[in-house]
This record gives sequence, C-alpha cells and structure tokens, in this order.
Amino acid sequence: MYQLCNWPKVLWTLIAIVIGTALAPTVSMGAALPDDQKNSIIEMTNRIEGNLLIATAEARRNMETRATTAQGEDQLRALFQIVDQDASNIALDSLEKWLGILKLEAEAQDNKRYLALHELYKCYADVYMGSYSEPLGKIIGIIEDSDDWFVKLVGHQIVSHVYGSNDRPSKSIEHLRLARGLLPKDNEDIDTLTARTVVLSTVVFTHVIFRDLEAIIRSTNQLIDSQTEHTRPFNGLITLFNFSEILSASGEHDLATYVSEANSRLAALSGLEEELFFAQYLIASVAFSSEQYENAFKHATAGLDMQPESPGYRQSLMHFRSIALARLGRVEEAQAEYAKMEQQIVDHADLAEGLTGVELLYAKAEIERAGGNFESAYELLREYSDQYDAVREQLFGAGEKEIRAVLEAELSNERKAREQILREAELTQAAAARQRIIVLLLTFILFGLVLVFAWQNRTKRQLAESRGRAQAANQAKSEFLATMSHELRTPLNGVIGMAQALAKADLPSSNSEQAKVILESGKTLTTLLDDVLDLSKIEAGKMEISRVDDDLGHVLRRIARLFRPRAEDAGVELTLYIDPKIPSRLKFDPIRVRQCLSNLVSNAVKFTEKGEIRIAARVEAGSQSGEEFVVISISDTGIGLNEETISSLFKPFTQADASITRRFGGTGLGLTITRRLARLMGGNVTVKSTLGKGSIFEFSFIAETAGEQSAPSPADTKVPQGALGALRGLNILVAEDNAVNRQVLRAFLEPLNVQLTEVENGEEAIEALNQNSFELILMDVHMPKMDGLTTVQIIRSSGQDYADIAIVALTADAMSGDRERCIEAGMDDYAAKPIDLNSLYAAMARAVSKRGTTQATNAA
Repeated sequence: MYQLCNWPKVLWTLIAIVIGTALAPTVSMGAALPDDQKNSIIEMTNRIEGNLLIATAEARRNMETRATTAQGEDQLRALFQIVDQDASNIALDSLEKWLGILKLEAEAQDNKRYLALHELYKCYADVYMGSYSEPLGKIIGIIEDSDDWFVKLVGHQIVSHVYGSNDRPSKSIEHLRLARGLLPKDNEDIDTLTARTVVLSTVVFTHVIFRDLEAIIRSTNQLIDSQTEHTRPFNGLITLFNFSEILSASGEHDLATYVSEANSRLAALSGLEEELFFAQYLIASVAFSSEQYENAFKHATAGLDMQPESPGYRQSLMHFRSIALARLGRVEEAQAEYAKMEQQIVDHADLAEGLTGVELLYAKAEIERAGGNFESAYELLREYSDQYDAVREQLFGAGEKEIRAVLEAELSNERKAREQILREAELTQAAAARQRIIVLLLTFILFGLVLVFAWQNRTKRQLAESRGRAQAANQAKSEFLATMSHELRTPLNGVIGMAQALAKADLPSSNSEQAKVILESGKTLTTLLDDVLDLSKIEAGKMEISRVDDDLGHVLRRIARLFRPRAEDAGVELTLYIDPKIPSRLKFDPIRVRQCLSNLVSNAVKFTEKGEIRIAARVEAGSQSGEEFVVISISDTGIGLNEETISSLFKPFTQADASITRRFGGTGLGLTITRRLARLMGGNVTVKSTLGKGSIFEFSFIAETAGEQSAPSPADTKVPQGALGALRGLNILVAEDNAVNRQVLRAFLEPLNVQLTEVENGEEAIEALNQNSFELILMDVHMPKMDGLTTVQIIRSSGQDYADIAIVALTADAMSGDRERCIEAGMDDYAAKPIDLNSLYAAMARAVSKRGTTQATNAA
C-alpha cells in the first residue's frame, strides 16, 4: 500500500516544481539560426574587436577637451556630441552634468537650436529614469513648435527610440520615416553628417526591436562605413550588447557567450565605468539564461558593485542574483537580496509597472520553493503566471495591432499608387491612340495582351505558391496541435490520476473534498483542452454544447465552495441562494455553465475588496414546452463600472482601464468567452453597475426538463459491477515508458487485486510475452525503441498463443482520427490520457470481453 499520510506536501512539491520549471525565464525554443547569419555575427564581432571600434576613456577626454576649449557654435556641437553619447550609453549622471553645461553655453550664445536640443535630451533622460507619457508629450511639443530641421530630426529619432523601447513599433517606424525625410539632399556640411549618423543609428535600433539579425548586420556595417569615412567615432560595444541579448533569447548560448566575452574584453580596454557595468550585466544575463547560476551570481554581484545609475538594469541584476542564490540553495542570502529589490521598487516607483514589477513575484516564488514552502511557491507562481501573461499580452498585443495597422496603411498607399499609375497609363495610351497610326495602335494592343497573359501566368504561379504555403502552414499547425496535445496530457494524466486515487482513498472528509476539487478542476481543464485542440472547431468558429442530465444546484454549490476561501481571505462574504422552484435535475452543459460561472465569480472576487458577493439562481418559463430559462445573478459591492466602460466590456482584450491589468491581472477575454457561450446555450450575459458601488452580472441559458429516461451525466457514469468482477485477479502486462503514468496505473488497478508486470517499450513487451502468460496488455502508443502501434502489429501477426490477447491503447494523442488509427492497428479499445478511472475500467472490460468471445469461437 502507498503511504498517503503526507500527500499534500508531496503534491504541492510536485506542482511547484513543474510550474516553476515551466514558468522559469528560459530561452526561445525556435529554429536555430542559419549558418550564414552565425558567420556574419562572428565576422562583425571580429571586425569590431580587431579594429577597436569602441568609445574609450582617452577619446572621451579628447571630446571633453574640445567641448571646453572650442568657441562659438563649434563648442555647442562638441557638447551635443558628448550628450548624445551619454544618452546612448545610458550614463545618466554624466548626461545630467553635460546637459547643464550645454544649457549654460547655449544661453550665453543665445542659440535656440541647442537650447531646444537640451530640452529634448533632458526629457529623454526622464524617460530613462522610468517616466513615459509626460516627457514624451514635451518632446512632441518641442518638435511641433520648432522651425529648425535639425531639432525636428533629432526629436523624431528620440521619439522613435522611446516608442520602440515601449513596444510601439508602428509609432517608432512613423517617426523614423519623418526623421529621414528631414535629411537635406546633396548637402555634406557637418550638421547634415551628424544628422545622417543619428538617423542611421536609429535605423539599427529599429532592426534590433524586430530582432532582424540580417538587417542589423547590414545596417550596422553601413553605419561603421559611414563613421569611418568621416573619421567619426563608432561605439561597437552597443552593437555587441544587442547581438548577445538577441542570441541569448534565441537559445544560441555558445554564440551569445562568444559575443559577450568579446564585449567584456573591449569594455575593459575602453576604461569607461558605464561600459564595464553593462559588460558585467551582459555576461550575467547570458549565464542566467543558460542556467549557469554560479556565473550569473558572480557577474551580477560585480555589476551591482559599480556606480552607474541605471535603475532598470540594476533591478535586473538583483533579480538574477536573488534567483541564482535560491537555485544554489542559499536561501537566507536570497531573501536578503529580495528585500533589496523591494527597496529598489520603493526608491523607483515606476519600476513597479510592467514586467519589472511582476518579476518580483517570480523571485519570491523561487525563494519560497528553495526554502521548502511549496504551497506558497505554487500560489506565487500561479499569480506570477497570471500577471506575466497579462502584461505580456498588453505590451505585445498592442505591438501586434500596431504592426497590422502599419501593414494595412502600406497596402492602402500601395493600392492608391497603383491606381494612380493605372490612370496615368490610361491617359497616355489614349493620347498615343489619337496620335499614332493604326499599326502602332495594334502593336500596343498586342503588347498589352502579352502583358496580360504574362500577368495571368504570374498570378497563377503566385496563387499556387500561396496555396502550397497555406497547406504547409496548416500541416505544421496540425502537427503542433498534436504535439501540444500529447505533451500537455502526459503531465495532466499524473495530476488527474493521482487525484482520482486520492478521492477514492480513505481520507478525512476535508482532504477528500480537496481531492475532489482537484479532480473536478483537472477534468474541466481536460475538456477545455479538447476544445482548443479541435482544429476544425477553431477554424470554423464553432463550439458544441452538450446537454446532459445533471444537478444545477450541485454545480452552483461547487462553484461557491471553490471561491469562498478566496473571498474570505479578502474579507468578503460570499453567499449562495438557489430558488426552490429550480428542478433537482435539468439537461444542460455543466462544463460550459461551470466555465461561465467561474469567470463571473472570479471577476467578482477579484474586484471586490470589502462587503458581499451574492450568487442567486432562479428559473423562468421557457419559450417552448419542456424548456426552463435559468437566470443566475452574481452581485458584488466592488469597484463598479461607468457607462462608457460597460459599452466596451465584452470586446476582446478589453478591461475597465489600463491600470486594471497591472493591479488585478487578466487578459480581457473572460467576459467575451462567457457571453458567447451563454448565447450558444440560448441565453446571454448582461451587466448593471454603478461606479464605486458594485455590479450585477446576469448569466442566463436554456435548460431542458430532464425526462425519466434521461441519460446520466458523464461524470456519473459507472462501470457495471459484473464488468469489474471480470477484471479481478487478471495477469496484466503494462507497456509504458513514463514512470508517473505507471504509478497512476498501479494506483488505479490495485483495488482489483491484479498481477502487474511493467515494461518500458515494445521490445521489452514482446520479450515479456515470450516468457510469461498474460490476459491483458495496457499499451502506451508513444514509447522509445519500439512504439505501441508497431508492437501491436507484431503481436497480432506473430502466430503465437498471445496473438489474440486483449490490448487497450493508452495515449495522450486525442486528435481527430487517433482512436481509429489505434483500432486499425489491432488494439481492442482505447483510453485517452489523462486517464479517467471509470473509462479505463470500461475499456479493459470491453477488451477482455471481446477477446474472450473471439477465443471461445476459435476453440469451437
């Protein structure tokens, strides 16, 4: 018998480890970089290091000497060059100093251009310190008020940087184009050369935003050539920093390390403390991404010991160091580092917005897990997951929409240009027709026909290529969905299987109820996973409603029990009222009703900080005989909504305001899905709300009156007692490579007193059959060395006594057609993972009964 006395701690441990691993900041698992791109990056790195294309302390001293000894506008240009370099290097202390000097000299010379440039870079420094909207508005105001092309150009490139750094790609591209449009034509004076360098640097930055390595390499080479041609300094450390960050995020750890080490060597040669700081940060970041925690801790510590003021990067170094300490088992030191991170957030409140603040949750979860507090770690990881996904969706969702807007604008402009060209061509042809002779006209007509024919052929080829790409994309999507189905169902099988075993064990009533909640939630997740993975439903926008005989009161009480602890933790009372007129049994879709109620009650708990949440269910007469119109209201005393917010509440990705995602989390999809499901069930979701006083959401649907012969709910389906008797004492061979799945099967089959023999692949299964006699095989489909389908085909065609043995397929493949493939290969029945106990018993009973009948017929 298994020892169950300490199962909650074991369960929380497993859940925390699994979720922590899944949510850990890991690298992208995309395709590897092409060899030509890798070689180009190595060549670029060697070019920068071999030619010492870096900013050095000596070069800096020369710049500062020129800035203090030059006269007139030459002095202002030299000061501007220092300010621009400090802004690029995020050297905030030095930037503040030289901005002050630039302002004094510009005022002394009454130079409006450099006074405006001073204001632009002062606002830019405010952005680096964490502000956003106010300084950005000031920059745009300076651009609009100035008549100086150079001021406007520098302003547009700064705005392009700001929008690009905050995931607003369309705005970034728009201001980059405006900056390029201001460059003087056929002019090579010093201001034009400076402006050209500024624009080209922004072009490189824009390619960095889109992670376009090929474009980064190309534009950086152009920038180096331009700077070299005009004997201007080039700081290659920024280029190496960007390459290493992108490579690390792409999973190219070896190449990222190569580039970061070159960056570190050059930073040491530069003699500039800010470059040494960013070199330490870069090595720590690459080491952290590749899970080299000793190295990450070492370089993060070295970076934090340096003086440059850069709150965001210092916060990241503290994040690396706290998690590295936790992963290395140094819990107390990790806790101390976490306290410093919290103080950093207090000192720089703007860091709490976006992903930087959210990552505090992940660091805390890692510390809790390292200290053995697995339940707390699990809750923190779940909260981190919700908030991280919400912030990422908010950031990158906006970027995606803006990119789409840019593409649509491009297509619109291209369409207008093409129409204009066509109109001009028509006018030209008309004029030519009046002036030329008939032969020339016929020649043009013939030429036009040739062009049309060529265009038609080209269009056909393009359509064929597009069709091929679409088919390949569909195939890739199907393969991806099948893979994700298998990978998600395998761990889910362990969670649901063990929950079923715990629910059937002799546990205290409170623990038994908890096991049932885990089991019910797991089953709901499995059902939702089935819908997500049904590609045809997703593409067609369909969702099937499956009405079964069930107890609505039971569903409501389950929901209340599920959310009451969360409400009570927040000091809110959650009550449930069920109208006595509601029949005890109705036909409805309990999974969809539970999903809708969970969304609505979860929102009520999330947005209510005091007072009461009340769930009330009533029934009204349906429009047709045999129907009941169920109305469930969820009222709260929470933050409430105004009329403007209510009008857009049910749109996808919509929440009351931008701060709600940061404060409460969420993607803005829950209410949209709930209303659509309600309408599919013949009802709706409506809302009444008063800002600051609370809201009332009404969820309605049509249920059918349950008849006397109604089929039972799938959750209530039981295996007949006679079938269980036929399974007792069987000698069963289990072929399953996953240890957790084998443990689940042992827990399921132990009550039947069966004899189990376990193997890990098809070859071992054949060997076991040749050595022993079995009455049933539970066969996993995906196994190393020899998979289940191949194994069953060998068994059926072997001609041995075991050729007719009963075989049940166990698989995490649940896509359309998977069951048929198993049966066609020779399986007798099929049980999809995560395995339901009753479904497994039923499949085993059917398989044994079928093969018993077959053997009796053959014997006769």
